[in-house]
Amino acid sequence: MTFTVKPGSDGAYIQVTHAGDMDLAEMEAGRASVAEMMKTYPCKRLFIDLVDAVPKASMTELFHFASSLSLHFPDNVKVSVVEPVPQEESRFIENVAVNRGVNVRHFCSRADAFAWLLGGGA
Repeated sequence: MTFTVKPGSDGAYIQVTHAGDMDLAEMEAGRASVAEMMKTYPCKRLFIDLVDAVPKASMTELFHFASSLSLHFPDNVKVSVVEPVPQEESRFIENVAVNRGVNVRHFCSRADAFAWLLGGGA
């Protein structure tokens, strides 16, 4: 279980990188670290890199995690997630989070994820 949370190189976003097994406990720890950083770092853009992560959470755990994102992040936060291949679970998380007011999108390309995150589109 390994993750890092740091400001992006240009200060326009916060970057989270997960590597290895990623269970619910790691997802929650990463979310808590981001929420803490957002209290002192004035940024509402979040880039999550899951390219080297191995998801281990169940669908029930993913539902509870995604449905509570809006409780931990400020209003109008924009979240891009990049992963190596599309996952059914990713679309599920995206739908649950969006239905609760969190603007999140999943991508398989870092370039596409950054373009959406840093661009003006929703």
